[in-house]
Amino acid sequence: MVGDAAPYSWCAAPAAPHPARALAHDIMNMIGVIRAHARLALCEAPESHVVAEHAEGIIEACGRAATMATKLWPSETGAENTQSLQNISPWRMAADVLRWLKPTLPKNIRVKICLDPLTPLVCADVAAMEQAFYNLMRNACQAMAAHGGVLHVSCSASEPPEPETPGLWCRITVQDTGPGLPASLLEHLGEPGLTTRSGHGGHGIGLATVMNTVNAHGGVMRVSSSACGAAFSLYLPSLGDAGHD
Repeated sequence: MVGDAAPYSWCAAPAAPHPARALAHDIMNMIGVIRAHARLALCEAPESHVVAEHAEGIIEACGRAATMATKLWPSETGAENTQSLQNISPWRMAADVLRWLKPTLPKNIRVKICLDPLTPLVCADVAAMEQAFYNLMRNACQAMAAHGGVLHVSCSASEPPEPETPGLWCRITVQDTGPGLPASLLEHLGEPGLTTRSGHGGHGIGLATVMNTVNAHGGVMRVSSSACGAAFSLYLPSLGDAGHD
């Protein structure tokens, strides 16, 4: 009988979220905190152009970070993340990344840029491609951290990287004046976990991510190195339309 039955309770065990979804959730929360502090800085020093410039840069970077984080969190169970593709010039992406990076550079590193505004457009996942540019530029600066140097960034139309890939291409090159890469490392570039900065904050993830992003866009990466520094060139297939995006 119901009246004689022993009391009991039941609840469903909470389903563990997918690690990527959980990570995206935590990242989004932290982005919200960073964005809030940047806005508070704007309110506290409304007359300071320097504060405004840095705070607005933080807010913009938060927005782009949020865009990348949402790719870890599909809107529906089992849904695949889709790239947000748009037609854009690589020089515009490179210029934006340089604008974020320059305030963080040590004084012993100078920047030289040659960005052709008539570089043909590409169809790109802007957040992913800008992150690839950032990883290369940051790696270049870290290679020169000990003695300083010059970060060279160039962007222009290019010949095809291979004879079997005809058409108009774009080339973005990030070059440093550091000690270069050992030959033994060049053969394994892009392998996850491979880093020249083990024990100094390097995880061997950035370059692998760059290569995955470039490959996903149908592009090619070429690397050259000497005692005078290393150069990473990204070749991306162009839409064939030169001009401002």
